[in-house]
Amino acid sequence: MFAITFPFGALANPGALIVVGLAGNESDAQSLTAMAADTRQALVARGIPDASIHTLEGARKPDIIAAFERASTEVTEDFWLVFFGHSSTGREAMPQFQVPGPRLTAEEISQHLTSIQARKWVFIGTSRSGEFLPFLEQPGVTALAATSGTGEIQQPRFPAHWTECFLQNPKAAFEEIATCADELVTSAYTSSSLARSEHPRLLNGNTGEILRAPFSESIASINTAEGPDSGKTPAITAADIEIPRTTTQNPFEFAPATPETTALIAEASAIPNPDQHAALLLRSDHDLTINNDHSSVERRALRVFLHSPASFDQWANYSFSRNPPVNITTILGARIMLPDGSSYILNTSQPEASSAPIAAPSSILFPKVEPGSVVEISWETARRSEMTLPAFYQEIILHQSIPVILSHLTIRTPKALNFQCTLQNSPLEAETSETAHSQVHSWQFENLAAHEPLPLEPPPREHLTWVGVSSFDSWDVFTDWFRRISEGAFESGPEVKQHAELIANAHPDRDERIRAAFELVASLRYVAIHIGIGAFRPRTPETVLAQRYGDCKDKANLLIALLREMDIAAHFVLINRGDYTDADFPGWQFNHAIAYLPDDNGGLWLDSTETTTPYGYVAPGNVGRHALVITEDAATFQRVEAGIGTTILDDWQLAAQPDGTWHGEFSRKLTGMAQISFAHHFTGLSPRQRNFAIAEFLQSLSPSADYEITPAEHNGSPGIHASATSPAAISPSHGLDFASAFSPASRTVPLELNDAQPFRYDQRIRFADPSGNPAPDSFHATPAGMRFSIEFSRPDANTLERHAILEITQPRISPEEYPQIREAFRQWSHQLQTSHAQHSSSHE
Repeated sequence: MFAITFPFGALANPGALIVVGLAGNESDAQSLTAMAADTRQALVARGIPDASIHTLEGARKPDIIAAFERASTEVTEDFWLVFFGHSSTGREAMPQFQVPGPRLTAEEISQHLTSIQARKWVFIGTSRSGEFLPFLEQPGVTALAATSGTGEIQQPRFPAHWTECFLQNPKAAFEEIATCADELVTSAYTSSSLARSEHPRLLNGNTGEILRAPFSESIASINTAEGPDSGKTPAITAADIEIPRTTTQNPFEFAPATPETTALIAEASAIPNPDQHAALLLRSDHDLTINNDHSSVERRALRVFLHSPASFDQWANYSFSRNPPVNITTILGARIMLPDGSSYILNTSQPEASSAPIAAPSSILFPKVEPGSVVEISWETARRSEMTLPAFYQEIILHQSIPVILSHLTIRTPKALNFQCTLQNSPLEAETSETAHSQVHSWQFENLAAHEPLPLEPPPREHLTWVGVSSFDSWDVFTDWFRRISEGAFESGPEVKQHAELIANAHPDRDERIRAAFELVASLRYVAIHIGIGAFRPRTPETVLAQRYGDCKDKANLLIALLREMDIAAHFVLINRGDYTDADFPGWQFNHAIAYLPDDNGGLWLDSTETTTPYGYVAPGNVGRHALVITEDAATFQRVEAGIGTTILDDWQLAAQPDGTWHGEFSRKLTGMAQISFAHHFTGLSPRQRNFAIAEFLQSLSPSADYEITPAEHNGSPGIHASATSPAAISPSHGLDFASAFSPASRTVPLELNDAQPFRYDQRIRFADPSGNPAPDSFHATPAGMRFSIEFSRPDANTLERHAILEITQPRISPEEYPQIREAFRQWSHQLQTSHAQHSSSHE
């Protein structure tokens, strides 16, 4: 990056003092600490012994003065003084550096620098830092200020870029590092289309000359000498994610193998992978810092071992969404280590890795990817607070689609606010500590299993390890907030009153009134509304009825208003449809809104958003969930119970014909979830498409038959009517769509059948049989309270009837109960397919 490098001679006794002052918040403090660490690393690379570099964070003035006095006796050549933090102007326009207690003034800094008999290099990385330079004018001092002397009071970008340039080329001349930083700052402001608000200054203490950027003029007194080689590169263990930086102008710079990369490849290759996953996540570092204003900074670092090409799409390609000013993602570093230990290191100054707040996603496509490679990547996302939600809530799931060997998670929450953290589905306890601004919670997880969901599993958050952080004190506080933002939203209006009156006049019965109101609201269009406060606050019932559309909370609100106008108690409900809600941890854990009507039978849950769910049924995804029922004076969690039970009734009338063929009539009647699934499956299909889908289903029942289909309604329940003709005996199967759930021999998490609702399948087959042959044996199994049965009977001398029942009373099946229930289902299915066929063959 630099056009010139200077030769270095030997340093006698060099030294350095890095001072980190007061920070405004935890994110600010972390940034200052990181810059101090990078500066220290650069100074070591420059040739200053690590033991001669002193870093003071949060120190008071006496400690800093003591460090100056120590340097005056120990340092004889080349003393570096670096300040990171904030500055202000005190009495008599005296610049001062902000530390706890009395501030450190520019005059005091100058006084103590005078006592150090060495060349002195000073960098002041604060706002208005140019005000310090006139006080530092003395022989042997070269000083750099991040900003000019007046007006520039915003926290500058220059210090971060200065440390970046210093670290990239630690043996460069002082003014070259300053020039590099100035170029990066200019580029950042230009790419952001912002007017530049900071202008660094460079002081030559010998002449008193203060230079403006770009510092193209040389300073006569700068004659940097090279110090002794600092020895071996500091050891980097295979557990650390330390991504080197590059100054190449290409997107990626090639680097030959090193002991570090060779060790990382060897360590990764030695980790067992018995299940042959496509990749292993060797290490994940996750750091979340939340500030007082609920803005946050999230830092991630990953190291992934790529076992096979199947992992490349997910783990060798990365995309980051940038949505300024709401969130800005900065790529901090990335590299790929090939199996031979050589590397390709990302140049983070290239456009695709730029921190400029562009709207388009930024992507990294690692080059030269091959099995046996290790990918390392780190990035940072800064997010503004969600102004419509006056609280902070976030969940972090620790599992990935591949095994995680080691995972570190740290969450920092403001000490000034009452935040809560929860760890779910893990016995680990957090390590807690404090900083000047934050409460710190840290966890280390080892050998987290891959998340490999199978069909019909419960929501992942019920069994995966996850951490939640929330600024809500309690559900009462949450409810109070929801009531405040919804004030006035639940009030009725003249059109709502008129519709309620029309319904009441047409339906004197309470249940019929509820049904009519539900069907009216369900018929309105669903339109998602997520703009600003509209993501949380329902629109008024009058507005929804007038516009005849709304989202879930709008439609629930209108339904409740109609019912209340008819003196029917109804309450607004927030629910996490299809997902898990932790009723003991307050926060925004909801994605849906419905209505609840209390009664003596456990209440009625009405979801007017799901158009395929008939009145009286609980919509899919709601059963078993914890629902927050909000009344006028309280809010309580209730578990949603199923409404009308789920049944499938199959009826077959079969008869053998004189020519040896078979003819039959089939009908299927449905209630509950089966009825809802049936309606949902056929929604939007044309008649021809509908008949094709039904024919496909019937073929699964008995593949040898031809069917003539007549879709029909049976007593208000949808179903199927068909006539069947077959050249051989018809032996129908059950055709249940959850049969595949019993495919694996075992499960590690529960199996959740039929949307967690009890289920009954009832199949009756009657066919003419005057043979008098004895009926086949019955089959009965009752594992874990379930019922699997097949019974034969003779209603009369010429008829044989088979009655098969599958009854699931507890639809959530634990991994321990699963094998015996699976075996009973397989035996029942086998008997169902063979018993009737065997008897029919003997009859023929």
